[in-house]
Amino acid sequence: MPSAIAADPRPVVVITGGHGGLGGALARWHGANGWRVIVVVRPVGATVEGDPAIARLPGVVSSAITASAPERIEADLADPAAVEHIARTLETRGIVSIARLVHNAGVGWVGDPGDHDATAVAALMRVNALAPILLTRVLWPLLAAARGRVVLVGSIAAFVPAPRYAAYAASKAAVDGFARSLVPECDDSAAGGVRVQVVHPGPIRTDFHRRAGATDLDASRFPSSDTVALRVIAAIDAGRWRACTGRGLDLLARIATLAKVPVDAIAARRERGRLAPAATHGPDSQSTDRCALVTGAASGLGAALCRRLLDRGWAVVGVDHHDVPAELTRGAGAPGRLHWIRADLTDVRRTGALPIELPAGLRIALLVHSAGTSAVGPFRNQSGAHIERTLATNLVAPISITCAMLGAGRLAPGATLVFVSSLSHYVGYPGAAAYAASKDGLAHFGRCLAVALRGRGLRVLTAFPGPMRTPHAERFAPPGADARRRLDPGVAADRLLRAVAQRRVRTRLGMGPAVAALAGLALPTLVTRLMGRALYTRLRDVGQDSR
Repeated sequence: MPSAIAADPRPVVVITGGHGGLGGALARWHGANGWRVIVVVRPVGATVEGDPAIARLPGVVSSAITASAPERIEADLADPAAVEHIARTLETRGIVSIARLVHNAGVGWVGDPGDHDATAVAALMRVNALAPILLTRVLWPLLAAARGRVVLVGSIAAFVPAPRYAAYAASKAAVDGFARSLVPECDDSAAGGVRVQVVHPGPIRTDFHRRAGATDLDASRFPSSDTVALRVIAAIDAGRWRACTGRGLDLLARIATLAKVPVDAIAARRERGRLAPAATHGPDSQSTDRCALVTGAASGLGAALCRRLLDRGWAVVGVDHHDVPAELTRGAGAPGRLHWIRADLTDVRRTGALPIELPAGLRIALLVHSAGTSAVGPFRNQSGAHIERTLATNLVAPISITCAMLGAGRLAPGATLVFVSSLSHYVGYPGAAAYAASKDGLAHFGRCLAVALRGRGLRVLTAFPGPMRTPHAERFAPPGADARRRLDPGVAADRLLRAVAQRRVRTRLGMGPAVAALAGLALPTLVTRLMGRALYTRLRDVGQDSR
Protein backbone atom coordinates (compact mmCIF):
# COMPACT_ATOMS: atom_id res chain seq x y z
CA MET A 1 0.00 0.00 0.00
CA PRO A 2 1.65 3.31 -1.03
CA SER A 3 2.40 5.34 2.07
CA ALA A 4 1.57 8.61 0.30
CA ILE A 5 -1.95 7.39 -0.29
CA ALA A 6 -2.39 6.02 3.22
CA ALA A 7 -1.17 9.29 4.75
CA ASP A 8 -3.31 11.57 2.56
CA PRO A 9 -4.90 13.96 5.07
CA ARG A 10 -7.74 15.16 2.84
CA PRO A 11 -11.34 14.09 3.59
CA VAL A 12 -12.55 11.49 1.09
CA VAL A 13 -15.64 11.87 -1.07
CA VAL A 14 -16.85 9.00 -3.26
CA ILE A 15 -19.17 10.01 -6.11
CA THR A 16 -20.91 7.47 -8.34
CA GLY A 17 -21.59 8.54 -11.90
CA GLY A 18 -18.84 11.09 -11.41
CA HIS A 19 -17.42 11.31 -14.92
CA GLY A 20 -19.69 14.04 -16.31
CA GLY A 21 -22.93 15.95 -15.92
CA LEU A 22 -23.95 16.62 -12.33
CA GLY A 23 -21.52 14.01 -10.99
CA GLY A 24 -18.62 15.61 -12.83
CA ALA A 25 -19.58 19.06 -11.54
CA LEU A 26 -19.76 17.74 -7.98
CA ALA A 27 -16.36 16.10 -8.41
CA ARG A 28 -14.84 19.38 -9.63
CA TRP A 29 -16.32 21.32 -6.71
CA HIS A 30 -15.01 18.88 -4.12
CA GLY A 31 -11.59 18.75 -5.76
CA ALA A 32 -11.34 22.53 -5.79
CA ASN A 33 -12.27 22.65 -2.11
CA GLY A 34 -9.62 20.34 -0.74
CA TRP A 35 -11.29 16.93 -0.89
CA ARG A 36 -9.76 13.71 -2.09
CA VAL A 37 -12.21 12.80 -4.85
CA ILE A 38 -12.90 9.26 -6.00
CA VAL A 39 -15.40 8.84 -8.81
CA VAL A 40 -17.10 5.61 -9.82
CA VAL A 41 -17.48 5.38 -13.60
CA ARG A 42 -18.77 2.70 -15.89
CA PRO A 43 -16.05 0.82 -17.81
CA VAL A 44 -15.52 1.83 -21.41
CA GLY A 45 -17.84 -0.16 -23.64
CA ALA A 46 -20.09 -1.43 -20.85
CA THR A 47 -23.82 -1.30 -21.50
CA VAL A 48 -26.86 -1.90 -19.39
CA GLU A 49 -28.34 -5.07 -20.79
CA GLY A 50 -31.94 -5.39 -21.75
CA ASP A 51 -33.11 -2.17 -23.38
CA PRO A 52 -31.67 -0.18 -26.28
CA ALA A 53 -32.80 3.08 -24.69
CA ILE A 54 -30.58 2.50 -21.66
CA ALA A 55 -27.55 1.87 -23.84
CA ARG A 56 -27.91 5.40 -25.23
CA LEU A 57 -27.78 7.08 -21.84
CA PRO A 58 -24.85 9.19 -20.61
CA GLY A 59 -22.27 7.21 -18.70
CA VAL A 60 -22.38 4.06 -20.77
CA VAL A 61 -19.01 5.03 -22.23
CA SER A 62 -16.77 6.88 -19.80
CA SER A 63 -15.29 10.10 -21.08
CA ALA A 64 -11.53 10.45 -20.92
CA ILE A 65 -10.17 11.59 -17.57
CA THR A 66 -6.76 13.20 -17.46
CA ALA A 67 -4.02 12.43 -14.94
CA SER A 68 -4.97 15.50 -12.88
CA ALA A 69 -8.61 14.43 -12.68
CA PRO A 70 -10.15 12.70 -9.66
CA GLU A 71 -9.24 9.11 -8.93
CA ARG A 72 -11.54 6.67 -10.61
CA ILE A 73 -12.97 3.25 -9.98
CA GLU A 74 -14.40 1.47 -12.98
CA ALA A 75 -17.56 -0.39 -12.04
CA ASP A 76 -20.80 -1.11 -13.85
CA LEU A 77 -23.48 -0.61 -11.19
CA ALA A 78 -25.84 -2.80 -13.19
CA ASP A 79 -23.51 -5.70 -12.39
CA PRO A 80 -24.38 -7.46 -9.10
CA ALA A 81 -20.65 -7.75 -8.37
CA ALA A 82 -20.04 -3.99 -8.64
CA VAL A 83 -20.66 -3.10 -4.99
CA GLU A 84 -18.12 -5.57 -3.62
CA HIS A 85 -15.65 -4.53 -6.32
CA ILE A 86 -15.92 -0.88 -5.25
CA ALA A 87 -15.44 -1.80 -1.58
CA ARG A 88 -12.36 -3.94 -2.34
CA THR A 89 -10.83 -1.25 -4.52
CA LEU A 90 -11.22 1.38 -1.80
CA GLU A 91 -9.55 -1.00 0.64
CA THR A 92 -6.58 -1.61 -1.65
CA ARG A 93 -6.15 2.16 -2.01
CA GLY A 94 -5.83 2.57 1.73
CA ILE A 95 -9.18 4.28 2.28
CA VAL A 96 -10.01 3.92 5.98
CA SER A 97 -12.73 6.54 6.21
CA ILE A 98 -15.22 8.26 3.89
CA ALA A 99 -16.51 11.70 4.82
CA ARG A 100 -19.09 11.89 2.05
CA LEU A 101 -20.69 9.25 -0.19
CA VAL A 102 -22.69 10.75 -3.06
CA HIS A 103 -24.99 8.38 -4.98
CA ASN A 104 -25.38 10.24 -8.26
CA ALA A 105 -25.32 7.51 -10.96
CA GLY A 106 -28.60 6.93 -12.74
CA VAL A 107 -30.17 5.67 -15.95
CA GLY A 108 -33.65 5.96 -17.40
CA TRP A 109 -35.80 5.90 -20.48
CA VAL A 110 -38.91 7.57 -21.83
CA GLY A 111 -41.70 5.64 -23.51
CA ASP A 112 -44.55 3.22 -23.12
CA PRO A 113 -44.14 0.85 -20.13
CA GLY A 114 -45.16 -2.04 -22.35
CA ASP A 115 -42.09 -1.52 -24.51
CA HIS A 116 -39.60 -2.44 -21.79
CA ASP A 117 -38.74 -5.96 -20.79
CA ALA A 118 -38.01 -7.38 -17.37
CA THR A 119 -34.25 -7.33 -17.86
CA ALA A 120 -34.31 -3.62 -18.63
CA VAL A 121 -36.42 -2.88 -15.56
CA ALA A 122 -34.12 -4.91 -13.32
CA ALA A 123 -31.03 -3.13 -14.68
CA LEU A 124 -32.55 0.30 -14.15
CA MET A 125 -33.63 -0.51 -10.61
CA ARG A 126 -30.24 -1.93 -9.73
CA VAL A 127 -28.36 1.16 -10.92
CA ASN A 128 -30.77 3.76 -9.53
CA ALA A 129 -31.98 2.18 -6.28
CA LEU A 130 -30.46 -1.15 -5.28
CA ALA A 131 -26.79 -0.28 -5.84
CA PRO A 132 -27.00 2.90 -3.70
CA ILE A 133 -28.67 0.97 -0.90
CA LEU A 134 -26.19 -1.92 -0.99
CA LEU A 135 -23.16 0.35 -1.36
CA THR A 136 -24.30 2.41 1.64
CA ARG A 137 -24.52 -0.75 3.73
CA VAL A 138 -21.10 -2.07 2.67
CA LEU A 139 -19.35 1.26 3.23
CA TRP A 140 -21.09 2.05 6.51
CA PRO A 141 -17.99 1.26 8.65
CA LEU A 142 -15.87 3.67 6.58
CA LEU A 143 -18.55 6.33 6.85
CA ALA A 144 -18.80 5.80 10.61
CA ALA A 145 -15.02 6.21 10.93
CA ALA A 146 -15.39 9.79 9.67
CA ARG A 147 -18.88 10.43 11.05
CA GLY A 148 -19.63 10.81 7.38
CA ARG A 149 -22.63 11.71 5.32
CA VAL A 150 -24.58 9.72 2.73
CA VAL A 151 -26.08 11.90 -0.01
CA LEU A 152 -28.61 10.29 -2.34
CA VAL A 153 -29.37 12.22 -5.52
CA GLY A 154 -33.04 11.74 -6.25
CA SER A 155 -35.23 13.64 -8.71
CA ILE A 156 -38.32 15.80 -8.72
CA ALA A 157 -39.79 12.87 -10.68
CA ALA A 158 -40.12 11.10 -7.31
CA PHE A 159 -43.03 13.42 -6.47
CA VAL A 160 -44.81 14.24 -9.72
CA PRO A 161 -46.69 11.78 -11.95
CA ALA A 162 -44.33 10.71 -14.72
CA PRO A 163 -46.32 8.43 -17.03
CA ARG A 164 -43.71 8.24 -19.77
CA TYR A 165 -40.82 7.35 -17.45
CA ALA A 166 -42.66 5.54 -14.69
CA ALA A 167 -39.89 3.06 -13.86
CA TYR A 168 -37.30 5.82 -13.51
CA ALA A 169 -39.63 7.85 -11.31
CA ALA A 170 -40.35 4.78 -9.18
CA SER A 171 -36.63 4.22 -8.63
CA LYS A 172 -36.20 7.79 -7.39
CA ALA A 173 -39.23 7.47 -5.10
CA ALA A 174 -37.61 4.33 -3.69
CA VAL A 175 -34.44 6.32 -2.94
CA ASP A 176 -36.51 8.94 -1.13
CA GLY A 177 -38.36 6.31 0.91
CA PHE A 178 -35.08 4.64 1.82
CA ALA A 179 -33.63 7.91 3.14
CA ARG A 180 -36.77 8.77 5.09
CA SER A 181 -36.79 5.50 7.01
CA LEU A 182 -33.02 5.37 7.48
CA VAL A 183 -32.73 8.85 9.03
CA PRO A 184 -34.16 7.86 12.44
CA GLU A 185 -31.77 4.92 12.62
CA CYS A 186 -28.88 7.39 12.45
CA ASP A 187 -29.90 8.72 15.88
CA ASP A 188 -28.79 5.38 17.31
CA SER A 189 -25.35 5.80 18.89
CA ALA A 190 -24.34 2.44 17.39
CA ALA A 191 -24.77 3.94 13.89
CA GLY A 192 -21.46 5.75 14.31
CA GLY A 193 -22.67 9.29 13.68
CA VAL A 194 -23.46 8.69 9.99
CA ARG A 195 -26.01 11.12 8.53
CA VAL A 196 -28.28 10.54 5.54
CA GLN A 197 -29.72 13.07 3.11
CA VAL A 198 -31.61 12.92 -0.17
CA VAL A 199 -31.46 15.86 -2.58
CA HIS A 200 -33.93 16.11 -5.46
CA PRO A 201 -32.83 18.18 -8.47
CA GLY A 202 -35.02 19.10 -11.40
CA PRO A 203 -34.06 18.76 -15.06
CA ILE A 204 -30.45 19.63 -15.87
CA ARG A 205 -28.88 20.90 -19.09
CA THR A 206 -27.28 17.64 -20.18
CA ASP A 207 -27.72 15.15 -22.99
CA PHE A 208 -29.56 12.78 -20.63
CA HIS A 209 -33.04 13.75 -21.84
CA ARG A 210 -32.35 13.34 -25.55
CA ARG A 211 -30.60 10.02 -25.09
CA ALA A 212 -33.39 8.80 -22.84
CA GLY A 213 -35.87 9.48 -25.62
CA ALA A 214 -37.40 12.77 -24.40
CA THR A 215 -36.92 14.44 -27.76
CA ASP A 216 -39.72 16.95 -27.12
CA LEU A 217 -37.78 18.61 -24.28
CA ASP A 218 -35.58 21.62 -24.90
CA ALA A 219 -32.70 20.94 -22.49
CA SER A 220 -31.17 24.37 -23.18
CA ARG A 221 -33.86 25.85 -20.92
CA PHE A 222 -32.58 23.93 -17.89
CA PRO A 223 -29.82 25.05 -15.49
CA SER A 224 -26.29 23.81 -16.10
CA SER A 225 -24.65 20.97 -14.20
CA ASP A 226 -22.37 23.42 -12.40
CA THR A 227 -25.33 25.52 -11.26
CA VAL A 228 -27.22 22.51 -9.97
CA ALA A 229 -24.08 21.17 -8.29
CA LEU A 230 -23.82 24.37 -6.25
CA ARG A 231 -27.46 23.97 -5.24
CA VAL A 232 -26.82 20.38 -4.20
CA ILE A 233 -23.84 21.48 -2.08
CA ALA A 234 -25.99 24.19 -0.47
CA ALA A 235 -28.65 21.59 0.32
CA ILE A 236 -26.03 19.30 1.88
CA ASP A 237 -24.68 22.14 4.00
CA ALA A 238 -28.21 23.06 5.14
CA GLY A 239 -28.44 19.61 6.72
CA ARG A 240 -32.09 18.77 6.03
CA TRP A 241 -32.68 15.09 5.40
CA ARG A 242 -34.75 15.90 2.30
CA ALA A 243 -34.31 18.91 0.04
CA CYS A 244 -35.03 20.01 -3.50
CA THR A 245 -32.60 22.19 -5.44
CA GLY A 246 -34.71 25.34 -5.33
CA ARG A 247 -37.78 26.79 -3.69
CA GLY A 248 -39.85 26.31 -6.82
CA LEU A 249 -39.07 22.59 -6.93
CA ASP A 250 -39.76 22.27 -3.21
CA LEU A 251 -43.17 23.90 -3.67
CA LEU A 252 -43.91 21.66 -6.66
CA ALA A 253 -43.03 18.56 -4.63
CA ARG A 254 -45.34 19.64 -1.81
CA ILE A 255 -48.24 20.39 -4.13
CA ALA A 256 -47.81 17.14 -6.05
CA THR A 257 -47.76 15.20 -2.75
CA LEU A 258 -50.72 16.88 -1.06
CA ALA A 259 -52.96 17.46 -4.10
CA LYS A 260 -52.64 14.19 -5.98
CA VAL A 261 -56.13 14.17 -7.52
CA PRO A 262 -55.99 17.50 -9.42
CA VAL A 263 -52.28 17.13 -10.22
CA ASP A 264 -52.81 13.66 -11.70
CA ALA A 265 -55.85 14.83 -13.66
CA ILE A 266 -53.81 17.62 -15.25
CA ALA A 267 -50.98 15.19 -16.05
CA ALA A 268 -53.41 12.71 -17.62
CA ARG A 269 -54.82 15.38 -19.93
CA ARG A 270 -51.32 16.36 -21.01
CA GLU A 271 -50.30 12.78 -21.72
CA ARG A 272 -53.41 11.75 -23.61
CA GLY A 273 -52.39 10.74 -27.09
CA ARG A 274 -48.66 10.62 -26.36
CA LEU A 275 -48.63 6.91 -25.56
CA ALA A 276 -50.00 4.27 -27.88
CA PRO A 277 -53.31 2.58 -26.96
CA ALA A 278 -52.78 -0.37 -24.64
CA ALA A 279 -52.87 -3.73 -26.37
CA THR A 280 -55.70 -5.85 -25.02
CA HIS A 281 -55.34 -8.99 -27.07
CA GLY A 282 -52.64 -11.46 -27.90
CA PRO A 283 -52.22 -13.85 -30.81
CA ASP A 284 -53.82 -16.76 -28.93
CA SER A 285 -56.32 -14.84 -26.80
CA GLN A 286 -60.06 -14.99 -26.74
CA SER A 287 -62.07 -12.73 -24.46
CA THR A 288 -62.36 -14.27 -20.98
CA ASP A 289 -64.32 -12.33 -18.39
CA ARG A 290 -63.62 -12.41 -14.68
CA CYS A 291 -60.12 -13.82 -14.67
CA ALA A 292 -57.64 -12.58 -12.06
CA LEU A 293 -53.91 -13.01 -11.58
CA VAL A 294 -52.66 -12.71 -8.01
CA THR A 295 -49.01 -12.83 -6.92
CA GLY A 296 -48.14 -13.97 -3.42
CA ALA A 297 -51.19 -16.20 -3.69
CA ALA A 298 -50.17 -18.91 -1.23
CA SER A 299 -50.75 -16.99 2.00
CA GLY A 300 -51.87 -13.76 3.63
CA LEU A 301 -53.71 -11.18 1.58
CA GLY A 302 -52.98 -12.96 -1.70
CA ALA A 303 -54.57 -16.22 -0.52
CA ALA A 304 -57.56 -14.34 0.89
CA LEU A 305 -58.09 -12.56 -2.42
CA CYS A 306 -57.90 -15.85 -4.31
CA ARG A 307 -60.47 -17.41 -1.99
CA ARG A 308 -62.87 -14.46 -2.34
CA LEU A 309 -62.54 -14.39 -6.11
CA LEU A 310 -63.04 -18.15 -6.48
CA ASP A 311 -66.13 -17.96 -4.28
CA ARG A 312 -67.51 -15.26 -6.56
CA GLY A 313 -67.04 -17.36 -9.67
CA TRP A 314 -63.80 -15.89 -10.99
CA ALA A 315 -61.07 -17.85 -12.68
CA VAL A 316 -57.82 -17.23 -10.78
CA VAL A 317 -54.17 -17.58 -11.72
CA GLY A 318 -52.14 -17.80 -8.53
CA VAL A 319 -48.40 -17.06 -8.63
CA ASP A 320 -46.15 -17.96 -5.71
CA HIS A 321 -42.88 -19.72 -4.97
CA HIS A 322 -44.84 -22.12 -2.73
CA ASP A 323 -47.21 -24.86 -3.84
CA VAL A 324 -50.92 -24.15 -3.99
CA PRO A 325 -52.42 -24.33 -0.46
CA ALA A 326 -55.07 -26.96 0.12
CA GLU A 327 -57.71 -24.42 1.21
CA LEU A 328 -57.73 -22.90 -2.27
CA THR A 329 -58.50 -26.20 -3.98
CA ARG A 330 -61.70 -26.72 -2.01
CA GLY A 331 -65.10 -25.46 -3.06
CA ALA A 332 -67.43 -25.88 -5.98
CA GLY A 333 -65.62 -25.45 -9.27
CA ALA A 334 -62.40 -24.23 -7.64
CA PRO A 335 -60.07 -26.89 -9.15
CA GLY A 336 -61.25 -26.08 -12.67
CA ARG A 337 -60.99 -22.33 -12.20
CA LEU A 338 -57.72 -22.19 -10.26
CA HIS A 339 -54.48 -22.20 -12.23
CA TRP A 340 -51.16 -22.19 -10.37
CA ILE A 341 -47.76 -20.92 -11.50
CA ARG A 342 -44.94 -21.71 -9.13
CA ALA A 343 -42.27 -19.08 -9.66
CA ASP A 344 -39.59 -17.25 -7.74
CA LEU A 345 -40.35 -13.59 -8.41
CA THR A 346 -36.74 -12.62 -7.83
CA ASP A 347 -35.90 -14.43 -11.08
CA VAL A 348 -36.19 -11.75 -13.74
CA ARG A 349 -36.42 -14.38 -16.46
CA ARG A 350 -39.61 -15.77 -14.92
CA THR A 351 -41.26 -12.41 -14.35
CA GLY A 352 -40.62 -11.39 -17.94
CA ALA A 353 -41.96 -14.70 -19.24
CA LEU A 354 -45.08 -14.76 -17.05
CA PRO A 355 -47.48 -13.74 -19.86
CA ILE A 356 -46.51 -16.74 -21.97
CA GLU A 357 -46.96 -19.06 -18.96
CA LEU A 358 -50.63 -18.14 -18.68
CA PRO A 359 -53.16 -20.67 -19.93
CA ALA A 360 -53.94 -20.10 -23.59
CA GLY A 361 -56.97 -17.93 -24.17
CA LEU A 362 -56.96 -16.24 -20.78
CA ARG A 363 -56.90 -12.49 -20.57
CA ILE A 364 -56.55 -10.92 -17.16
CA ALA A 365 -59.27 -8.58 -15.94
CA LEU A 366 -57.74 -8.10 -12.48
CA LEU A 367 -53.98 -8.14 -11.86
CA VAL A 368 -53.03 -7.95 -8.17
CA HIS A 369 -49.41 -7.56 -7.09
CA SER A 370 -49.64 -8.87 -3.53
CA ALA A 371 -46.33 -10.73 -3.12
CA GLY A 372 -43.92 -9.22 -0.65
CA THR A 373 -41.13 -9.84 1.82
CA SER A 374 -39.05 -7.73 4.18
CA ALA A 375 -35.71 -7.21 5.86
CA VAL A 376 -35.79 -5.79 9.38
CA GLY A 377 -33.36 -4.76 12.07
CA PRO A 378 -30.54 -2.19 11.94
CA PHE A 379 -29.87 -1.48 8.29
CA ARG A 380 -26.10 -1.56 8.73
CA ASN A 381 -26.33 -5.15 10.03
CA GLN A 382 -28.66 -6.59 7.38
CA SER A 383 -27.34 -8.91 4.73
CA GLY A 384 -27.09 -7.73 1.17
CA ALA A 385 -28.88 -10.86 -0.03
CA HIS A 386 -31.93 -10.09 2.09
CA ILE A 387 -32.03 -6.46 0.97
CA GLU A 388 -31.72 -7.52 -2.65
CA ARG A 389 -34.52 -10.06 -2.31
CA THR A 390 -36.78 -7.44 -0.72
CA LEU A 391 -36.29 -4.97 -3.58
CA ALA A 392 -36.58 -7.69 -6.21
CA THR A 393 -39.81 -9.15 -4.83
CA ASN A 394 -41.58 -5.97 -3.76
CA LEU A 395 -40.57 -3.56 -6.52
CA VAL A 396 -38.78 -5.06 -9.51
CA ALA A 397 -41.14 -8.01 -9.97
CA PRO A 398 -44.42 -6.01 -10.00
CA ILE A 399 -43.03 -3.49 -12.46
CA SER A 400 -41.51 -6.19 -14.67
CA ILE A 401 -44.69 -8.25 -14.72
CA THR A 402 -46.82 -5.20 -15.45
CA CYS A 403 -44.63 -4.13 -18.37
CA ALA A 404 -44.62 -7.69 -19.71
CA MET A 405 -48.40 -8.03 -19.46
CA LEU A 406 -48.93 -4.69 -21.19
CA GLY A 407 -46.48 -5.55 -23.93
CA ALA A 408 -47.94 -9.02 -24.52
CA GLY A 409 -51.54 -7.81 -24.63
CA ARG A 410 -52.71 -10.24 -21.95
CA LEU A 411 -54.95 -7.71 -20.17
CA ALA A 412 -58.67 -7.69 -20.87
CA PRO A 413 -60.43 -4.47 -21.92
CA GLY A 414 -61.22 -2.44 -18.82
CA ALA A 415 -58.79 -4.43 -16.67
CA THR A 416 -57.72 -3.19 -13.25
CA LEU A 417 -54.13 -3.39 -12.01
CA VAL A 418 -53.67 -3.40 -8.23
CA PHE A 419 -50.38 -2.58 -6.49
CA VAL A 420 -50.25 -3.49 -2.81
CA SER A 421 -47.92 -0.94 -1.26
CA SER A 422 -47.85 -0.28 2.49
CA LEU A 423 -48.82 2.26 5.10
CA SER A 424 -45.07 2.82 5.40
CA HIS A 425 -45.40 4.96 2.27
CA TYR A 426 -46.99 7.59 4.50
CA VAL A 427 -45.38 7.02 7.90
CA GLY A 428 -41.98 5.49 7.10
CA TYR A 429 -40.59 2.27 8.56
CA PRO A 430 -37.39 2.80 10.58
CA GLY A 431 -35.80 -0.59 11.05
CA ALA A 432 -36.94 -1.71 7.59
CA ALA A 433 -35.51 0.97 5.30
CA ALA A 434 -35.11 -1.31 2.28
CA TYR A 435 -38.72 -2.48 2.65
CA ALA A 436 -39.88 1.13 2.87
CA ALA A 437 -37.88 1.94 -0.26
CA SER A 438 -39.56 -0.86 -2.19
CA LYS A 439 -43.06 0.17 -1.14
CA ASP A 440 -42.50 3.86 -1.86
CA GLY A 441 -41.20 2.98 -5.30
CA LEU A 442 -44.18 0.70 -5.95
CA ALA A 443 -46.66 3.36 -4.82
CA HIS A 444 -45.19 5.94 -7.17
CA PHE A 445 -45.06 3.50 -10.08
CA GLY A 446 -48.77 2.84 -9.51
CA ARG A 447 -49.46 6.57 -9.54
CA CYS A 448 -47.50 7.13 -12.75
CA LEU A 449 -49.13 4.16 -14.45
CA ALA A 450 -52.62 5.30 -13.43
CA VAL A 451 -52.00 8.56 -15.26
CA ALA A 452 -50.55 6.78 -18.30
CA LEU A 453 -53.45 4.34 -18.62
CA ARG A 454 -56.32 6.65 -17.67
CA GLY A 455 -57.27 7.33 -21.27
CA ARG A 456 -56.62 3.80 -22.51
CA GLY A 457 -59.40 1.78 -20.90
CA LEU A 458 -57.27 0.34 -18.09
CA ARG A 459 -57.44 1.32 -14.42
CA VAL A 460 -54.90 1.26 -11.58
CA LEU A 461 -55.53 0.97 -7.85
CA THR A 462 -52.76 1.33 -5.25
CA ALA A 463 -53.52 -0.07 -1.79
CA PHE A 464 -51.83 1.00 1.45
CA PRO A 465 -52.63 -1.57 4.13
CA GLY A 466 -51.37 -1.39 7.67
CA PRO A 467 -50.17 -4.49 9.56
CA MET A 468 -52.19 -7.60 8.78
CA ARG A 469 -52.63 -10.88 10.64
CA THR A 470 -50.43 -12.85 8.27
CA PRO A 471 -47.37 -15.13 8.50
CA HIS A 472 -45.34 -12.31 6.94
CA ALA A 473 -46.32 -9.85 9.68
CA GLU A 474 -45.68 -12.43 12.38
CA ARG A 475 -42.23 -13.12 10.99
CA PHE A 476 -41.11 -9.50 10.79
CA ALA A 477 -43.10 -7.74 13.52
CA PRO A 478 -41.30 -6.18 16.50
CA PRO A 479 -41.26 -8.33 19.63
CA GLY A 480 -44.31 -7.83 21.81
CA ALA A 481 -46.54 -6.73 18.92
CA ASP A 482 -50.17 -7.75 19.48
CA ALA A 483 -51.34 -9.80 16.51
CA ARG A 484 -54.96 -9.25 17.53
CA ARG A 485 -54.66 -5.59 16.58
CA ARG A 486 -53.69 -6.40 13.02
CA LEU A 487 -56.20 -6.43 10.20
CA ASP A 488 -57.60 -9.80 9.22
CA PRO A 489 -56.50 -10.58 5.62
CA GLY A 490 -60.02 -11.66 4.69
CA VAL A 491 -61.38 -8.27 5.77
CA ALA A 492 -58.54 -6.57 3.88
CA ALA A 493 -59.40 -8.59 0.76
CA ASP A 494 -63.06 -7.55 0.98
CA ARG A 495 -62.11 -3.89 1.33
CA LEU A 496 -59.67 -4.07 -1.55
CA LEU A 497 -62.20 -5.70 -3.88
CA ARG A 498 -64.75 -3.09 -2.84
CA ALA A 499 -62.28 -0.38 -3.82
CA VAL A 500 -61.79 -2.10 -7.19
CA ALA A 501 -65.56 -2.13 -7.76
CA GLN A 502 -65.75 1.55 -6.81
CA ARG A 503 -63.06 2.38 -9.40
CA ARG A 504 -60.88 4.02 -6.80
CA VAL A 505 -57.28 5.02 -7.49
CA ARG A 506 -56.01 4.71 -3.89
CA THR A 507 -57.26 2.93 -0.79
CA ARG A 508 -55.87 2.66 2.75
CA LEU A 509 -57.97 -0.37 3.74
CA GLY A 510 -59.41 1.01 6.98
CA MET A 511 -59.94 4.06 9.16
CA GLY A 512 -56.75 3.56 11.19
CA PRO A 513 -54.44 3.54 8.15
CA ALA A 514 -56.33 6.51 6.70
CA VAL A 515 -55.76 8.61 9.83
CA ALA A 516 -52.10 7.57 10.02
CA ALA A 517 -51.65 8.45 6.34
CA LEU A 518 -53.05 11.95 6.88
CA ALA A 519 -50.68 12.47 9.80
CA GLY A 520 -47.75 11.27 7.70
CA LEU A 521 -48.64 13.64 4.88
CA ALA A 522 -48.96 16.63 7.20
CA LEU A 523 -45.89 15.97 9.37
CA PRO A 524 -43.68 13.45 7.57
CA THR A 525 -40.48 13.98 9.58
CA LEU A 526 -42.18 13.96 12.98
CA VAL A 527 -44.29 10.89 12.19
CA THR A 528 -41.30 8.93 10.90
CA ARG A 529 -39.27 9.75 14.00
CA LEU A 530 -42.18 8.64 16.18
CA MET A 531 -42.25 5.42 14.18
CA GLY A 532 -38.55 5.07 14.93
CA ARG A 533 -39.22 5.23 18.64
CA ALA A 534 -42.10 2.79 18.38
CA LEU A 535 -40.52 0.26 16.01
CA TYR A 536 -36.79 0.64 15.48
CA THR A 537 -35.80 0.43 19.15
CA ARG A 538 -37.48 -2.97 19.42
CA LEU A 539 -36.23 -4.23 16.06
CA ARG A 540 -32.72 -3.04 16.95
CA ASP A 541 -32.62 -4.99 20.18
CA VAL A 542 -33.71 -8.21 18.50
CA GLY A 543 -31.68 -7.67 15.34
CA GLN A 544 -34.12 -9.52 13.12
CA ASP A 545 -33.55 -9.90 9.43
CA SER A 546 -35.29 -11.32 6.38
CA ARG A 547 -35.80 -15.07 6.40
